[in-house]
Amino acid sequence: MLDINLKRVPFSIRGSYWAISYMTRDIWKDRLKGKREGLYLRNLHACSMNQEMIHFDVPGTREVKGRVGKIDILGEKGKVSFTFDGWECIRVRSERESLKIHNISESDVFLRISKDLFLLNLPRSCSQIHIKVLKGKVETEHEWNGVSSGKVSIHIKPENGIFELEIFEESPGPGDFEKAVRRNEENFKNFLKRFGLQKEKKAKTSAVHILWSSTVRPFGNIKREAVLMSKNWMNAVWSWDHTFNALALSKAHPELAWNQLKIIFDHQKENGKIPDFVNDAISYWNFVKPPIHGWILSKMMENIDLDTEQLKEAYEWLSGWTEWWLSEMDYDGDGVPQYNHGNDSGWDNSTVFLKEPSVESPDLSSYLILQMETLANLAEKLGMKEISEKWNERSKELLSKMKDHFIKRGRITAVKSGSHEVIDSKSLLPLMSILVIDKFSEEVRKYIVNEIEDFVTPFGLATEKPTSEYYEDDGYWRGPTWAPPVFMVYEGFKKVGQLNKAQDIANRFLRTVEREGFAENFDSLKGKGLRDRTLTWTASVYIVLSEEQWKS
Repeated sequence: MLDINLKRVPFSIRGSYWAISYMTRDIWKDRLKGKREGLYLRNLHACSMNQEMIHFDVPGTREVKGRVGKIDILGEKGKVSFTFDGWECIRVRSERESLKIHNISESDVFLRISKDLFLLNLPRSCSQIHIKVLKGKVETEHEWNGVSSGKVSIHIKPENGIFELEIFEESPGPGDFEKAVRRNEENFKNFLKRFGLQKEKKAKTSAVHILWSSTVRPFGNIKREAVLMSKNWMNAVWSWDHTFNALALSKAHPELAWNQLKIIFDHQKENGKIPDFVNDAISYWNFVKPPIHGWILSKMMENIDLDTEQLKEAYEWLSGWTEWWLSEMDYDGDGVPQYNHGNDSGWDNSTVFLKEPSVESPDLSSYLILQMETLANLAEKLGMKEISEKWNERSKELLSKMKDHFIKRGRITAVKSGSHEVIDSKSLLPLMSILVIDKFSEEVRKYIVNEIEDFVTPFGLATEKPTSEYYEDDGYWRGPTWAPPVFMVYEGFKKVGQLNKAQDIANRFLRTVEREGFAENFDSLKGKGLRDRTLTWTASVYIVLSEEQWKS
């Protein structure tokens, strides 16, 4: 069964809001301020001010091994093993080794309920956890200061060579360690099986595992099973990231894929706007994300047949979302919508936004053109022929405006809303209009293809031209390689028959991921994984591109 690098990938199971992470300073940086490196049980509910609930300390730890079903920590005398026995229950078993459990926050309250049952009230972690010692000896240390228990230490020692305990929120799991391990591994195996194993690589299995283990059950503001962006620290669903997860799941798990697309639209306002992101506690509305939903849905429909009810739902979502962009994000009334901040584009700090917004960028118009084409297709499938024709007409109208607006002397550039002053930027963002490259003249096609060549690196695509004065190795959207632009450029190259270029850019990215893991982004010139090391949209793009390569 698949091994897990716990320094990068949190140990969790489908449905759970808990994860166990081996936290190191090189990755977690400030999140470890005031804490030791090591193994932590974390609570991913959005109410947590301190995700880290408790620290597991095995004396003289020599090695930490992670698998899909369990964790083994090799200590001075033996080993301590951990597994999930239910969504929020950790079962721990020892062979000839002891374990210390430390709390994280000094505002915590420790209570001994009975001889072998303890309660840790963790207000900053938004949790109360029970620790029940089933076998073994236990010693505790804490001091009541009149308000809280301060630092708490629970020391569990083996008795007759073993100890066993369970850590749970409300109720313990079924109660057998080996059965729990097998159940978790079998659940993942069944999930993986539906992706097919032809020409399978370890990296694809790892990618599927990230999607499986990053999934949480419906809770609070999350109305359906959701694939979080990560169970490291991006513990929410952002409203363009989720579409790539939906696409990757669409062939193997169509119901889960549909839910991923639907999660954000569960919160759609009457005016058509959708939130920037949602988690189990809130929906966040200060920004939005780009309208790539129609394009992604059209890709999903190559893999799944939507029933009439789904077609109707999708039509309602996308029509409202499209109308919102066209009516509410066009301040100068020229028929070409704008971004009011880099966050709205998904490319938060792109150099397109160096000057004061608002910005009209050709990528946005491209997404809306494709979204209107998808709406026309949905309307036709629903028997609404006249409405279908209107969406096709509106798509062509926006394309015409887009060409007049952004194409200057054979180049394609972003402009300032209102003045239409050309924005001098070396960002890759305007070139995401490659998604509609087949609708441009031969001159513009050549320009886009040739210009993108300047962004190609051994590891994928830089998001800022490497020769730019604003290029940074770890500059977020000012240099690093991200999964979505790689996929968009791959799709664009295919549209104009540049199959060798498409395969080349995909292969560069695939090799980088296979070496570095599923990082949030990658140093474009050195290939090193950066930021969050377990991002689901990176895993999803890897799955889609690897399957594309196998077809070719």
